Amino acid sequence: MAAVETVSAILEELLAPNGVSIVDPAMADHGKLYSGFDGKYAEAMERLCRKANVILPNTTEAAMFAAICASMAEVSSPRFSAPF
Repeated sequence: MAAVETVSAILEELLAPNGVSIVDPAMADHGKLYSGFDGKYAEAMERLCRKANVILPNTTEAAMFAAICASMAEVSSPRFSAPF
C-alpha cells in the first residue's frame, strides 16, 4: 500500500498545472487480486484512481471498484456485485 500512497504524493507534487494523470491499477485479473495484494491495497488504489483524470482498469478491476464504491455508499444492489 505504501507504493500507492507514494504515487498519490507524486501526483500531487509533480503534476503540472492542468496536467493529465493516467492510472492503470494493474492489481487484479480473472476475478481475483494478484498475489501479494489485498482488499486494503484495492481500496488505496481506488482512492488513487479518484484523483486521476483517466483510469485504465480491466474488467476485474472495474468490477472491484464498482463494488468498493457501492460498499462505501452503503448501496445494496446486485448490479454492483463483483463476481468474486
